[in-house]
Amino acid sequence: MSNLTNTTSNNIAMSAKNYAVLQCKITTNTGEEIELKELVHDVKINEKIYQSAMIVDIFILDAINLMHELKISGNESIHLIIGRIEPGDEAKGFDLKLHISEIKDYSQPTPSSKAYTLQCVSKHVYLNNKKLLNRPFKNNATRLITSIVRNDLKSEISTYSQNESKDIIQGIFPNISPLQAISWLLRNSYDNSTPIYFYETAKDGIVINSYNQIINHFKEPFVVFNNFPFYKHSADDDKGAAIFDEEKRKIIKVMSQINLSKHRATLKGSFKSKLNKIDISTKTVTDNTYTYSNEKRMNAYAPITESMKIDDLSIATGFQPARQHYLSLNKNAFSTKNYHAPADNTILKAQASQHNLDTIRQEIVVAGDFELTCGMIVQLELIKNADITAEMINDDDFKDDVLSGNHLVTSVLHHFAKTGYTQNLVLKKDSFVKEV
Repeated sequence: MSNLTNTTSNNIAMSAKNYAVLQCKITTNTGEEIELKELVHDVKINEKIYQSAMIVDIFILDAINLMHELKISGNESIHLIIGRIEPGDEAKGFDLKLHISEIKDYSQPTPSSKAYTLQCVSKHVYLNNKKLLNRPFKNNATRLITSIVRNDLKSEISTYSQNESKDIIQGIFPNISPLQAISWLLRNSYDNSTPIYFYETAKDGIVINSYNQIINHFKEPFVVFNNFPFYKHSADDDKGAAIFDEEKRKIIKVMSQINLSKHRATLKGSFKSKLNKIDISTKTVTDNTYTYSNEKRMNAYAPITESMKIDDLSIATGFQPARQHYLSLNKNAFSTKNYHAPADNTILKAQASQHNLDTIRQEIVVAGDFELTCGMIVQLELIKNADITAEMINDDDFKDDVLSGNHLVTSVLHHFAKTGYTQNLVLKKDSFVKEV
């Protein structure tokens, strides 16, 4: 399966939608290896920062009764390689080692052929069912998670030295699976009072990253997408490299979801919230209140200002906290802190960061880029309306200031079809390029 209709004599892709399935080899339970790439008609790779594993769907059109001959039972391994040679003779692509988790959408489109989808996952998803963790632990959350991935899930993980929850915590894993333990640890783990994410991408594998680290790393957006109705370059420019690069940045389709309701955001604690801390060892109750201030964000201007008022009261500071959190502490239980301790003085700001990310949510479709993954920051430049002729003639700004700006990529669907390689991106932002 490939889409290489527009290439040079050296098989260099001239379109950002070009790709080729170079290998799709299945290894059966008896050790037999069979190449499936000629039977592959569609591939979808789904990755999200809120999802601990990517999901790969491989659509097979089988005219040789392969499922019966190989006795496929739904746990076989698949080695999938998809790629292309881009202008500059640079080879890019994905090299994925997967296991079948489910065979779905089985049908018989013709009397002589069968169609079905092989839904695949990485090794760590299967190994997650191998054991339950019921051992004691003592370390910070990031190092505990890294140890679980490497020792219990037998997988590699990309970590960042700056995204560690600083508190050393101590406790016992309560008979839960490795991925449940990771999710459990992340509930109260934050980096500089921002959320920490555990996810998997086709490019980098398993990753643990934080919103704070993402902001620090991407001083400039990874790429700038636009939906301008014109191209600056032609296919002859720079032997096609310029038009190839521009095509990767052109938005094919965009759908925006604007969540500007301050009432709903206030109820979630986006701007003001209260933490009630109960220490059962000393029988004391303390509290502290969080108010949104000059928080770290992707764009220059906050989603709320002091000028936003109801009955002459500032929405940001004039109301009582609508969201209350309760935290159980036990400082005398260990010489170190308990599981809930990292949330002290961090949960309020982190929850606000998480909820404010839903201020603007956009879904776009773009030509495929093997380097683009979730957990990156990209910039959108969107036009105000469909006809920008007057603005261009008068040299006016024709960009939509509300929808444009830096966004966090929270989900990527890599879609390899007969029509080409495209990406469906879910983007979120917590701020604006101009004051609202």
